[in-house]
Amino acid sequence: MKFNLCYKSYEFKMNLAAMKSFKEATGKDLWSTLTEFIYIYNTSRQKQEHTFVLMKRLSEVCDFIDSAHALHSMAKQCNSKLPIEEIEDAMFHAGWRPGEDMDSMNEPYGLVMFQVALSIDDYFKELSTKKRDQDS
Repeated sequence: MKFNLCYKSYEFKMNLAAMKSFKEATGKDLWSTLTEFIYIYNTSRQKQEHTFVLMKRLSEVCDFIDSAHALHSMAKQCNSKLPIEEIEDAMFHAGWRPGEDMDSMNEPYGLVMFQVALSIDDYFKELSTKKRDQDS
């Protein structure tokens, strides 16, 4: 799996090590945090809220610093030498809201976190389906 921040792609992996790293850094659970991003995004879109409202609500799920820890904890599973400062810098330069020149490579961190959450959800659905099919 990959996420994009400020015109750079980062491979990432969701595993127990990533979850433990995030918990140690923030005291929060990574899965429930990512689930909340999906819930808030979908709820906001159903209500047809303005993009500014969506961005505010996503930042309330997980602030900038904790989101940097989340992305870093998963990305370092694929690149152990990746410094958190690189993730923080990319997030900072991507900005806090979608701009006119936004594309899939420079989305704000709230949208990146939502997309990461969806990717993980899809990954585990696929694993579950494979397991079910093997056991049948």
